[in-house]
Amino acid sequence: MRRSILGLAGALALVTVATAKAQVVPHRFQVGPRLAWLSYPEQSGLKGSGLVGVDGMYFLNRIIGVGFSVDFTRPQTDGRYHPAEFTFGDTTFIYQATYPISIFQYQLMGIAMLGSGRLSPYLLGGLGKYHMNVDPQSAQAARQVEHALVTIGAGANLRLGENGGLRFEVRDFMYTGYDLNEINTVNPRFNPRRFPDVAPVPNDQCYRATCKLNNLQLALGFTFVPGGR
Repeated sequence: MRRSILGLAGALALVTVATAKAQVVPHRFQVGPRLAWLSYPEQSGLKGSGLVGVDGMYFLNRIIGVGFSVDFTRPQTDGRYHPAEFTFGDTTFIYQATYPISIFQYQLMGIAMLGSGRLSPYLLGGLGKYHMNVDPQSAQAARQVEHALVTIGAGANLRLGENGGLRFEVRDFMYTGYDLNEINTVNPRFNPRRFPDVAPVPNDQCYRATCKLNNLQLALGFTFVPGGR
């Protein structure tokens, strides 16, 4: 998965370099598509997943830019966090529910370039929301959850001539108000009672209280200015 993401991102970047006209241009928008891997902390009850995103930054000068960011990812749940118990007569079966969650993120962003050489580091931050959707096939009915999202990150932009650049980046997507009860599709009447210790939840903190999750994104992207200078 990670190799395919990086390979596709590199191919897209080389195509874009041939058609884009500039990198940081004051008073112009810079577009930055990303392909990434998103790693969740264990207590989230989610498995790591691929992510696609795009940033649109309007540069006030050659250092400061403001704009927006949108992302989409579709992780699978970690079945250990969603156990279910079914009893038929004297026989009890323990299952672990695994199903996909669609996550859409949108934010207002700011970026600060820390250099203007061929390899330019930068810092960024954002504030917005993350929207989680559980498929009706998994929950018997559509279920949607939305909470605040804060992002901080850093990266480096590698200029490839005058036409564009590659971007290597790390972001921390901080989910607030995260509650596993909101995305758990197991009916409460099937919660393990007869043998609760057979499949215990590894860390039930996000079931007993809302959590703030720090989700790590490792991304490779490219940048260009539509229409040139």
